[in-house]
Amino acid sequence: MVIKRIELCIEMVKIATELVVVVADAVRVFLINTSPPPPALLRHGPYYYSASSSQHSAYIIGYV
Repeated sequence: MVIKRIELCIEMVKIATELVVVVADAVRVFLINTSPPPPALLRHGPYYYSASSSQHSAYIIGYV
């Protein structure tokens, strides 16, 4: 009975390892095929408001 459980555990580890490899490969393919973000987003980040504003805030929501 113990041997069967160990064999089952080994098989589950093999399946889990194969799943991780498949997911990692899918993520790699996805990252290769996606287009890069626009240059402004790379320069300033997602919360950049304006280069000429006197107040620099990380949040645009509620900005007055």
